Amino acid sequence: LEIVGVGNITAPDGFVVGRDMAGQVAGYQGGTEPITVEGQLQKQETPGGAWIGISPWTAVDTAVKEIEPDLVGSSLRISTRIQDAIIAPSYLTVNTPASDAVVDKMTGDVRGPLTISGSDPAYPGDVFTMTESTITGGIAPFTKKYEWIRKETSNPSNTYVRFGAPEGLTYTIQYSDIGYEIRGRTYWTDAYNYHKPVTTTPSHIGVIAEPLALVSKGTLDGVGQSGTVLTQTPAIFSGGVPPFTYRYEWVRRVTGESGFFEFGAPDGLQYIIRSSDIGYDIRGRTEIFDSIGGSFNSSSTIPQDVTVTS
Repeated sequence: LEIVGVGNITAPDGFVVGRDMAGQVAGYQGGTEPITVEGQLQKQETPGGAWIGISPWTAVDTAVKEIEPDLVGSSLRISTRIQDAIIAPSYLTVNTPASDAVVDKMTGDVRGPLTISGSDPAYPGDVFTMTESTITGGIAPFTKKYEWIRKETSNPSNTYVRFGAPEGLTYTIQYSDIGYEIRGRTYWTDAYNYHKPVTTTPSHIGVIAEPLALVSKGTLDGVGQSGTVLTQTPAIFSGGVPPFTYRYEWVRRVTGESGFFEFGAPDGLQYIIRSSDIGYDIRGRTEIFDSIGGSFNSSSTIPQDVTVTS
């Protein structure tokens, strides 16, 4: 009876917790029946230490087993023992070479901070900056990417997804990000193409629109006489979400009373005074509308209004 080879122990995706390993016993030639071939999985907890059996001796040719957490730091091998009718109860034994030491699975370690150039919540034009998040476990060499992901704030059940933002440690918020929560993550990949994304802390920052606000009123030019032309210039606004639309309105009130009202004058930057306007104060105003339903009006021009006297 002779042993052929030593058998083998392999882990196609590396000796990492949660991944599969496979063992095969050695072969033999010759011998006298009955012949028994058994294998055992063994571990060595420290270099040069004793080998400890962690499975029963089993009559099996090959076996697949998931690597368990209690094997971290240990090297592994398959031991084969063979006997025939002549040498029984003794055995011939042989061992595979020791495997690489088992390492833990890839796990998030330190979550990098997520900061913003402005204040929370964020506005278009603000800049997000993330710091690299780290991992433990897995098998080097590693590669990493810095990714930006988002989900709609209005639907908590949504998941975070990539949305075309360029990879990198910084991201400038766009108008298209309004209504979303954005987070950064470091996306790690080990030598066996296993992945572990680790997100930032805080987990996300919401993006909203800067409210519409008046920067400056338009001007009003003209005299309060029938047949003359009043001309207003547009007011200037900030904030909101483009694209914008505008109304250039004309409103009036009875001179000396309160409250301006629209009176059927067509929108536009010019208005020709009519005789029916005598006894009224007329003013122009600009109203802006943004793409998400926001609106704001300038209420008046500078000067505020023109009194029609003739």
